[in-house]
Amino acid sequence: RVPSANVEPEAPNSEECATPLTALVLMLSGVSPEDPDVTPLVRWIGQHPPQEALPEPLWFSTYAAYQVGGETWERWNKKLKGHLDESQLKGGLWKASGRHDELATTAQAVLTLQVYTRYAKASRMR
Repeated sequence: RVPSANVEPEAPNSEECATPLTALVLMLSGVSPEDPDVTPLVRWIGQHPPQEALPEPLWFSTYAAYQVGGETWERWNKKLKGHLDESQLKGGLWKASGRHDELATTAQAVLTLQVYTRYAKASRMR
């Protein structure tokens, strides 16, 4: 992809951010992961492993996969753990990614890890 003059190289494209974010917002607003509006979004997330995601879409995708649960979450979580382990540096920071320096990438990695402990399933909130 050739970036336009107004977009920094490696900036997330609209699909990278909008697809997992839309899935997440729909599920948090009470739409079932099995809903016909959500299933293609969840399928898209499953086809784009964590290694391909920049920091913001990684968090959106992780939180959305967590909301779906089951096999979708298990597959995503396994890949996520490997990705976070491989990209963490010895000093504890995470490698710079795209337009993000190590500090920004580390902040996003920590937010992504909070999915395990900070967030309830939307289905439990109803």
